[in-house]
Amino acid sequence: MAPARLRVLVPVREDPDLGSVLRILVSLAALRPLDPTLLRIVPPSADVAAAREASNPYLDRFRKRGFRARLMVGSGDPLREILICARTGFDWIALATRGRRGLRRALLGSLAEEILRRSPVPVLAFRPDVRPGDWRHTAVALDGTRGAESILPEAGRMAKACGTPLQLIHVQALTGVYKGGAYLERVRQKMEKTDVVCMPVLHRGSPARQILRHLRGQPVGLLCMATHGRTGVGRILLGSVAERVLRRAPCAVLIRRIAR
Repeated sequence: MAPARLRVLVPVREDPDLGSVLRILVSLAALRPLDPTLLRIVPPSADVAAAREASNPYLDRFRKRGFRARLMVGSGDPLREILICARTGFDWIALATRGRRGLRRALLGSLAEEILRRSPVPVLAFRPDVRPGDWRHTAVALDGTRGAESILPEAGRMAKACGTPLQLIHVQALTGVYKGGAYLERVRQKMEKTDVVCMPVLHRGSPARQILRHLRGQPVGLLCMATHGRTGVGRILLGSVAERVLRRAPCAVLIRRIAR
């Protein structure tokens, strides 16, 4: 059975960022058919008709690459309108993130980061300089919690479409009882009941560091992971594994926000 077509929402922002999104989606479409919808949000005072006309060249770029793309233009607060639209039947949001670090990123923030923390659907995110990897190889990062496992259905569908084993990455702390192997075996058995073949990968040490080391040493095209999407001072001070990985990952990252 052919995989279902992915309905991907693409917020239209800066031209260089849109070009990187197009590059990533073209490479993905070779394995998973998808239909992108470009969404441009303008200020309430702007001329929506003029914004639509100005956005048509973006639409043409996607259509010239063979996509059945469409364009939506609205007005209002960009974050609010994107999140509302995402709830109307889309599977993923695709966007590029600048991946800033330190106090400057914390103070300035970005639309991409707010979408990652609040999106009701998984977000396919990557830095603009990331080149498409080998989509045939999908990995998922797990921390031993049910929340982290919420991304497994998406990761499993991707691995099935590729016909290759899903890499189950778990990083255990250097201290404490060594139980990572047993945990990964339980996940492997659960996934294989849904016909997803898995390859457990166990590391020890810092989660973000070990995940990035794995991605740089293996031909991974997509990393899947979940995040709590913390906001405010707690997120700034504590950070999160998902954010640290996304800022340095050599491949695209599919992130699902863990529902509270």
